[in-house]
Amino acid sequence: MDAVIESLERPVKQVSESDEERDDSSEPTKAHAIRAERRQRRRQVKQQKRDEKVLAERRESKYKQVQLIRQSDLERYRDCLKDQSDRPSWYNRGPKDATFSLEAFMAPKPKVLSCPKVTTSVPGEIVRHRGKKHEFPKPKPRTMAKRRILEIRHERAMEAPTDAKVGLVGNPHSRRYREYCDHFTEDELCGRVEAILQDLFRFQDRAFHRNEIKARAKRRYVVGFKEANRMLDVNKVKLLIVATDLERSPGEGGLDEAVYALRKRVREAKVPYVFALTRRGIGNILQKSPAVSCVAVLDYSGAKEKVDEMLDVVDQKRSMYNELCADWGTIDSLISQD
Repeated sequence: MDAVIESLERPVKQVSESDEERDDSSEPTKAHAIRAERRQRRRQVKQQKRDEKVLAERRESKYKQVQLIRQSDLERYRDCLKDQSDRPSWYNRGPKDATFSLEAFMAPKPKVLSCPKVTTSVPGEIVRHRGKKHEFPKPKPRTMAKRRILEIRHERAMEAPTDAKVGLVGNPHSRRYREYCDHFTEDELCGRVEAILQDLFRFQDRAFHRNEIKARAKRRYVVGFKEANRMLDVNKVKLLIVATDLERSPGEGGLDEAVYALRKRVREAKVPYVFALTRRGIGNILQKSPAVSCVAVLDYSGAKEKVDEMLDVVDQKRSMYNELCADWGTIDSLISQD
């Protein structure tokens, strides 16, 4: 009993106000620290998301052509590539000839409109346009020779049909082998001339592909009577090739007069000339859409041996022609008689 009485009589320890305030203040400081830490974490997460967004935008702008594939589609594609032994028994393999490709799971790429490219049917041909191009160009004026040819065609159509005239005995000339030709044209000679023209065309086309300006200044050949006469004026023609089937056009300003005048000028200038191939054949070799009547060769370097061999054959054919035509005379004698 004495111990109990002593315990009751012992004074009770009083809690001071300062201790109570200290306990109350410690609890809020911990809560504030936790809240501040949470706020800091939220800020870091938001900043990380912003950085990822900026990085994604930069990558998207830099690699626009890269097509992204969904993860599910990629898994399906990888599953298709697996060996059949790894697949479960319930897997539907489909038909044996079924094929899978990555393009089936990719989004279609948008089409970009572009300017159409100008192409040519002839391989290796250069598309060149000189000067202005009009939508409705004016027709070119006809030359005197062309007008004369059209007049003769009209007169021939208006005439009544007559029986075929019987030519001179032994006369080798015909519509495809005109009278202005002073030597025979056989397959051997035509083959040599064709090989020479093919080489010259290849040389000139290659030069145009390398440098068009230099190639135009140093051309290998020109086509047509007008260009041939122009080059004869400056003594640049080294060889003249004329087709054997020019259209008949007698009279002043006709095509026959132009042929005889050109042949006379070539003889005076001591330039070798040859009659071979047809107009259409020469045009096909030189890749010209219209028929080509004559070709003036300005430079045959690279094919000199072929040209020398061809000229030897021409001399032989010309001597054979003169021997055969000795009875009724050559075309030169007939022209002089007229």
